[in-house]
Amino acid sequence: MLELSSDLLEVGLGLPRFLQVEFVFDFQARPHVVLAIKALTGPALGVSHKPSYWDLPLGLQTLLLERQLAVANELSALRLEVHLGSWVSGRHIHAHIVLPLRPYFELRALGGDASKASWTPKDVQWRAQYVAKTQRDHARFHAQDGPIAHQAATSGLPQREANLSEFDAVVFDADGSGTAAIDLVFKGSPAVKSMTRAELRGALQAVGKLCKDLMLDGAHLLLPAPAVGVPDKDVGINDRAQAHQDCAARLVIRADLFVLCLPPDKRLDWHKRWAKGDPIARSYKEDMSSLSLAEGVTGASSSAPPTSTAGGGHFTPHKRKL
Repeated sequence: MLELSSDLLEVGLGLPRFLQVEFVFDFQARPHVVLAIKALTGPALGVSHKPSYWDLPLGLQTLLLERQLAVANELSALRLEVHLGSWVSGRHIHAHIVLPLRPYFELRALGGDASKASWTPKDVQWRAQYVAKTQRDHARFHAQDGPIAHQAATSGLPQREANLSEFDAVVFDADGSGTAAIDLVFKGSPAVKSMTRAELRGALQAVGKLCKDLMLDGAHLLLPAPAVGVPDKDVGINDRAQAHQDCAARLVIRADLFVLCLPPDKRLDWHKRWAKGDPIARSYKEDMSSLSLAEGVTGASSSAPPTSTAGGGHFTPHKRKL
């Protein structure tokens, strides 16, 4: 339960004094624990679209990101993911915490009899079906985005620019691999996983201003950003910690909007790299590995993340759909 301060209650959104904040297991086979506030729907917030953090007061965005970060640290998570603007899919406010694959399914198993298998044949099949569907979807989206991305790259439109003074560093396509992503280091270069409330507030405010300046209608915000220069084959391999940039966040955006943020004489070269890119590996290198039943039946391993919370007991998200 989250109690809102008087300044948040006075912003005119009709927010309740107490918000039920839940952490639930993802209803797909993604290794995600999801922050969910079912009371904060589009109609409740007075908007006609699916709501994101952008529809909340900055103070409430900060509180929710702080709560995500606390749970992520308790679970030794890889990163946080916040879907913004048009890049949200749920009917109510939610955000993601991404864990390594095997420890995530071991955590799910703790909701039942932990003396049995960490995951079942049904889980193995469920994950395999998710991976196959996601690979097909990524390939289709990449093909669909091709014409509009090429049109933007050859349009001759002026470069979209933003005030970057709120950041210590801003790098477009840090890998040089045709990735439609912007890596951000916030003022003072704080380590993302230990940011204070004030630093989180400043980060969210800076990202919001950047997106407004660049006329972005949606984005995925990843905290921290994946490491630069790590080959795909070395990333997201189940229970091995994914490499990341301690002090950087990543903003993933549409390719046709990203290319307009580049100088006109750099756009076609970038587009060629993007067009040759692997449509299966998302810009944030989503883990596409599968579960093995032989490994699952051995039970929980020492690589499982810690489950105790600061308040004692065990952190066990609900096994239900959002």
